[in-house]
Amino acid sequence: MTHTASKPSSPVALSRRAFVVGSTAVAGGGLALGLNLSLGLGQASAQTAGQPADAEVTVWVLIKPDNRTVIRMARSEMGQGTRTGLAQLVSEELECDWTNVSTEYPPPGRNHARKRAWGDMSTGGSRGIRGSQDYVRQAGAAARLMLLRAAANDWGVPEAEHAVTAGIVQDTTFRGDDPRAAGGNGVAIDDFNADNFDHGPHGFVGGSPMWVNQAGSRPIAGTSNPPGTPAWGSAWKKATADYYTHQVSMDAHGAHQSYRGNYLDLDPVYRDAYGQPLLRMTFDWQENDIKMNRFMMEKMGKIAEAMNPKAIALLGKKVGEHFNTASYQTTHLNGGAIMGTDPKTSALNRYLQSWDVHNVFVPGASAFPQGLGYNPTGLVAALTYWSARAIREQYLKNPGPLVQA
Repeated sequence: MTHTASKPSSPVALSRRAFVVGSTAVAGGGLALGLNLSLGLGQASAQTAGQPADAEVTVWVLIKPDNRTVIRMARSEMGQGTRTGLAQLVSEELECDWTNVSTEYPPPGRNHARKRAWGDMSTGGSRGIRGSQDYVRQAGAAARLMLLRAAANDWGVPEAEHAVTAGIVQDTTFRGDDPRAAGGNGVAIDDFNADNFDHGPHGFVGGSPMWVNQAGSRPIAGTSNPPGTPAWGSAWKKATADYYTHQVSMDAHGAHQSYRGNYLDLDPVYRDAYGQPLLRMTFDWQENDIKMNRFMMEKMGKIAEAMNPKAIALLGKKVGEHFNTASYQTTHLNGGAIMGTDPKTSALNRYLQSWDVHNVFVPGASAFPQGLGYNPTGLVAALTYWSARAIREQYLKNPGPLVQA
């Protein structure tokens, strides 16, 4: 039974078996669940040491290494549907995935060795379900409670704030578009950003942070399946179900330099409704960009290999590759109306004011001559406040150039 249990503040997904075997409530690396079931059948308790092949939650419920749930039935099946019916009752209380449930009949010898843990094992016609339904329901409910307590201890979240739905243990205090998404959690590595490393041997300038940016789990775009998975259909659905909580994506968000071949000018052909020429952008990747991208891709590949995954997909630029607007590659565009100290080499002064027309102010990333490794949003906001303050305290009182050329 795959009960993927994940807490939004942690990237680790735990199965129900993992709760049983590895809960922080367990001392010494074994399982010693302190809840004994007294169901008129003797005491059913689970206690193992080390890493058992199977994890016994109670004498009635067993979690296999592959996360299948085995429900033990003490009644024989003679065509009346006893084992199926009793297993369904346990599954309902346990709230597990019925497709991963199987049944097992414990031998009478084992029942004797365990001091009649399963009680009376005789089967008399219709009494199989009628005489067993109460205590097997209690067994399923008790096993569910034990797993919830293990989750609460492991996460440090009150038990009342957990719920089990369709085989998934969830922290119900989380609010988001998907209970398995990691919200705003993420991590960045700055070792190869800006001047944090020696560029000499590599033949390029600039750099990039490398980050795992878990901004939420979009149903389609947030899914990363192994290479070779079809883009749609039943095979895609199966891979998505298998890997939805077992995949991670890492990105490099590289710096970009100023190049004479990348520029803005007035289009010689296309015009707007007023007959004015439209603004035309000429842009393409340069050799420096490709070298930086491939360097970062190699570093991320080594990190991915250290995770020992089943599959790795590396997506980077090829030598000679051109810019393609059909592929999303960030919208943090920079340049076009750069700021500076000299009107001969810049369009704006330090207050984002046009050198040529003093009542025109241009806030935004267009003021930056180069693209940084990180998003420009924070600096854009700071410069906008800086400009607004100058407008309010200086320009409105005395309109004109705030910096003399």
